[in-house]
Amino acid sequence: MPLDGTRYAHNGRKLSPSTNEGDPGDGYQRRQQIYSYEFDHQFTDVWSVYSAGSYTHTNVSLDQVYQVGWIDDSDMLARGYSGSRGSLDGWSTDNRLRADFNTGDLAHTLILGAEYHRFRNDLWTGAGGAAPLNPFSGYTAQTGHTVTYSDDNNRRYYQTGLYLQDEMVWNRWHVDVSARYDRIVSQQVSDTQGTSNRRSDDHISGRASLLYALDNGLSPYLSYSQAITPAMLPGRGRQTVETDHRRTG
Repeated sequence: MPLDGTRYAHNGRKLSPSTNEGDPGDGYQRRQQIYSYEFDHQFTDVWSVYSAGSYTHTNVSLDQVYQVGWIDDSDMLARGYSGSRGSLDGWSTDNRLRADFNTGDLAHTLILGAEYHRFRNDLWTGAGGAAPLNPFSGYTAQTGHTVTYSDDNNRRYYQTGLYLQDEMVWNRWHVDVSARYDRIVSQQVSDTQGTSNRRSDDHISGRASLLYALDNGLSPYLSYSQAITPAMLPGRGRQTVETDHRRTG
């Protein structure tokens, strides 16, 4: 609220501390829908298959009206409007083929999998004017606002991954070895600025661990892992895809 009318009197009056210069329709709303499935089937004593997926749709909206100062020496406050509309659509699926078998005294759990992720995020922003308000009486010529939303930017993200894992057990020894390949594509488009940034990356990562199970419940182990941490393209600056190396024991 303006200093003239809060700290100091305006036309001989001060505004109440509870005065709200906004409109009844101001606020933030979020609506989300999620659909998912899961499938698991054992073909034989050795082979089984697992599949899971989900689709998410989210809409968000933000509306806010704010004062920008008194209109001359009148009791009317000039007001402006800012708001945004956003949507997110995401689909992900993970599919695995599993085999449980032995090679001599060595028990194997072999997993071959493929997963896919796809996201699209659109954002519309807008600004405009709102009807003046008399904060002393609450009178305004009308509620609502006049604004045109523009599709400022949208982001798209795609990730395809293939992985192979073998969990082996021999007596008290447990060995886990896995490898993974990822193809990641990120794109950001700004219609307002007329720019488009696109980046694609191929990455190979893996993991290995060794564990020994003692009778007293302790299980000393060694492990090494390498993973990728993808991120959406920033609006500016260097585009990066981070790699994480970890050793534990």
